[in-house]
Amino acid sequence: MEPPETAWRIAQPVLDYWAEWCSPCKFQDARLQHLVKANPKVAVRRIDVAKWDNAAARQATAEFRLGALPYVRVYDASGKFVGAVTGGSWDQFLKVLEKAQARS
Repeated sequence: MEPPETAWRIAQPVLDYWAEWCSPCKFQDARLQHLVKANPKVAVRRIDVAKWDNAAARQATAEFRLGALPYVRVYDASGKFVGAVTGGSWDQFLKVLEKAQARS
């Protein structure tokens, strides 16, 4: 699932693939919420893949080769994919986000 085109004009899009049963996802969600509050140019879209029976979950596993949660995809302001982070590495996520912001 790609972010809506309007997201490119409004903010730095981040897609957060998560599941209710995923403890690291909950921890990362708290961090992402804090990041959004501190940086209004970042927009996070959460995609629940807990049941694996929806289009977003199928795309994440097939196209993005999602192997673990949490899984985050970061895009630059023009809508180009910059990078993905699997497993909740916050430092790695911040590096990818910084790279995306540098392209803007």
